[in-house]
Amino acid sequence: MSARSTDTAILVFSRTARSEAAAKTFSARSGKAGNEAIAQRLIAQTLATARQTKLPVLLHYTTQADHKAFGERLAAAVESAFTKGYTRLIVVGNDSPDLSAALLLDAADQLHQHPLVLGPAADGGVYLIGIQEQAFHRYSFVALPWNSAVLQHGWLTYPGATAIWLPALPDLDFPDDVACWLSRSPSWAPLAQQLRSILAGAKRPEWLDRTGLCLTGAAYKPQLRGPPC
Repeated sequence: MSARSTDTAILVFSRTARSEAAAKTFSARSGKAGNEAIAQRLIAQTLATARQTKLPVLLHYTTQADHKAFGERLAAAVESAFTKGYTRLIVVGNDSPDLSAALLLDAADQLHQHPLVLGPAADGGVYLIGIQEQAFHRYSFVALPWNSAVLQHGWLTYPGATAIWLPALPDLDFPDDVACWLSRSPSWAPLAQQLRSILAGAKRPEWLDRTGLCLTGAAYKPQLRGPPC
């Protein structure tokens, strides 16, 4: 067993599928059940990808009943993971379908050399936070500008650690995001097939209507989310 597999864990921080569907609209035409089904597929994809790394995987669900601020909820989950004996954490959400096991393992390797590793989302947020226990400062962590358009800039001023940045990836928060991702995903990809099947319940699947919006990448909203906001 490698050193990284004994002291490094992946923390999947996510709403439940029901709570995620209540908070986000992945499809304006698929209704509550369709949005919940999409959320469930995204959560399952993230967990499967994380488990491919053979690193320990911790799943932390939040619900609408938890009214604490996002930063406080995420900080509590991180602290709980550190109490289990891990000294390095890779935190991801549920909405970055291009996240790969190779990228997670790269983050794990980087985290052995650097206290902070971040994956920037294409919309300005972060899809991944890799952090060493010694670099976790609860007050500063909670005070980061979560749910704002300056989250990446906020990390630049995080005390005591200079971040290593991974390649940027898109995340799925809005119908246009889903449409753009589907427009460039191969037809044989299992997740793409599953999402297309869900969206096909509409008279005309909206991902077909919105495909043209993806040519310039302008469909990504300036609003951003931590993993997962």
